[in-house]
Amino acid sequence: MLAYSFDPAHAAHHQDGHPERPARLDAAIARLEVAGVLATMRRVPAQEAPRTALERVHDEAYLDLLETISSIGGAQLDPDTYATQHSYAVALRAVGGVLGVTDEVLSGEASSGIALVRPPGHHARAFAPMGFCLLGNVAIGVNHARATHGIRRVLVVDFDVHHGNGTQEAFYGDPDVLFISSQQFPFWPGTGAITETGVDEGAGATVNMPLPPGTGDALPRLYERVLPVLARRFRPDAVFVSAGYDAHWLDPVGGLALSIEGIADIVRVIMDVADEYAGGRVIAALEGGYHAGAVAAGVLATVRAMDGAGAPVDDPFGPAPVRGSDLVRVTEALVSLHGL
Repeated sequence: MLAYSFDPAHAAHHQDGHPERPARLDAAIARLEVAGVLATMRRVPAQEAPRTALERVHDEAYLDLLETISSIGGAQLDPDTYATQHSYAVALRAVGGVLGVTDEVLSGEASSGIALVRPPGHHARAFAPMGFCLLGNVAIGVNHARATHGIRRVLVVDFDVHHGNGTQEAFYGDPDVLFISSQQFPFWPGTGAITETGVDEGAGATVNMPLPPGTGDALPRLYERVLPVLARRFRPDAVFVSAGYDAHWLDPVGGLALSIEGIADIVRVIMDVADEYAGGRVIAALEGGYHAGAVAAGVLATVRAMDGAGAPVDDPFGPAPVRGSDLVRVTEALVSLHGL
């Protein structure tokens, strides 16, 4: 059985006109309900994450600042990122959702799970918010898994259209976290070049797959070429996924032009790797995605791919109306650089 977390109070984190809005998550939940999927899943109660879990990733002074800003009514934290009076509490419960799903999966109560949370987290840095993100949801989940469940080696896969710079920073020198990210490049936030591979003991444990605009459904084939080889070498104990649906061709922010079928194919590759090396244990968390319909369809496709029941993908939008890239040069460069 799959586990999921969802907190209706997420809607209190809201700024008029901002693309990171409650409607994107509400549409996903509604789509899962209509499809009859939620009734087959195990719901994890939303609880605030403990401070000790946050401090495994974030500076104490930064956490104090976020709490203070919310207590005085909120503020514009940077040109892209806002906080309301409720945002810190919402972010704590978002992290708590990730931790709850992590506990369910790693204790054996669920086979895999997805945290349907906002605000997203993969841009949040140890000492600052960034790119709509306040707290590093997945990074905190990874360190929670290692600190409380005896997990040693963790694979993190990020298929958001934007590079997960905050997650990368958290583990850039860590040999026991293999961070694999596909992202449009060059693109905001400007990180994620193929040459960013880790430092010191973590050298080689960061794998960036920079992609041209309009890549399309060639991307799952790149995952098929790269991910199994890296996983066989690394042999993870658990897998975390930053699931961003702004890679879809309808997204108003990104330009990678994947279809829902393409996103499902990526998740299938991840599940195959997890089944072979990590006992099928996958914890996914919602990141970006700013076309509500594409987010809803993408989440449903992800859940069905994680479940492994072989259900056909429900893609109401079809493939992108442009031809994608063959990614030959990117594939050759990755094979050479990482010895694949």
